[in-house]
Amino acid sequence: MVGEWQRRDRLLIAARSAPSDKRNNVAEEALAARLTAIDARIAEIDRTLARNFPDYATLANPEPLEISEVQAQLRADEALVPFLVTGEQRPAPEETFLGLSPRPTTAGRELRPVPTTTSSPFAADWIADGGKVR
Repeated sequence: MVGEWQRRDRLLIAARSAPSDKRNNVAEEALAARLTAIDARIAEIDRTLARNFPDYATLANPEPLEISEVQAQLRADEALVPFLVTGEQRPAPEETFLGLSPRPTTAGRELRPVPTTTSSPFAADWIADGGKVR
């Protein structure tokens, strides 16, 4: 179902990006309606799982942690380094945001951060603003 949603979403984006003389409003509306139906079905499944299997639902879709909760779990010589794996080869935004050297990443390959500094002013501002780790 998720695969169908992704395929139809790509088709809808392509259809809406076409020049106006080549667009097909009926096809676009059909794609949008199917995406809405899939969204509703996925939400229904999520509600059923949360109701019937609350522990699984919490495990499968955890709430974000507060920075203070993450900090409490880290020892003095540890750091949390988040990664964004997109399947495309490009630097992950979190790497540059946290003051790490951009390193091309590709889904399925080993990820290794390359620290350039021990502290980042951007990370400090983010933590001070009460950012959340997802």
